[in-house]
Amino acid sequence: MFRRSLASSSSSLLRSSSSLLSVVARPLLMSSTVTLSARASLFQPTCSGSIRCKSSTYELASEGKSTHVKDLKRDWAEKGPVAFEEMKDISKRASSSTDVMILDVRELAEIQQGNIPSSLPLPLSLLEESLKLDPQEWEERLGFRKPGRDQPIVVYCRSGKRSQSAMDKMTLEGNVEDRFTNIRNYSGSWNDWSEKYKPTREEEDDD
Repeated sequence: MFRRSLASSSSSLLRSSSSLLSVVARPLLMSSTVTLSARASLFQPTCSGSIRCKSSTYELASEGKSTHVKDLKRDWAEKGPVAFEEMKDISKRASSSTDVMILDVRELAEIQQGNIPSSLPLPLSLLEESLKLDPQEWEERLGFRKPGRDQPIVVYCRSGKRSQSAMDKMTLEGNVEDRFTNIRNYSGSWNDWSEKYKPTREEEDDD
């Protein structure tokens, strides 16, 4: 009888732990698509994974006795690919520290032939290794500040294919906690820009 009672109590604890996890997560999920892995232990539920909502990615991580959620912005990414007219406006206000960051993922020899104003060089061939750098190493090697994970970013290349690959690497590959959440691709890229962009007289004088 004692064994049966202990087994029953353990089973109840496990059900309670799972129910608690469900109750805590439910207000966040709403109608979201969920990718979540969970493991209930006898005394402490633990979980890991990510929950994608319309404008945010919620990451659940267990550290010691607490499970917490970090909200990462996705509002910029949800606008989809960037077109030329919007790119003109972005290039005028882009900044590596406060607003949208423009990353040119072409190789350096290509960049030397011309680039979009305010863009910063990050060749696709260096991207994978660069993403592993901490902020200080990033700035020392690349010469500009490492963007925040949910900072608005636009990537471009020559035709839009390599920049799509760069966006995929930054948003889908590697550890979940290192991925970027707010990136858009200028799908026309340099081919589109060089064909359509006409600098003003002021911009020509500055050159």
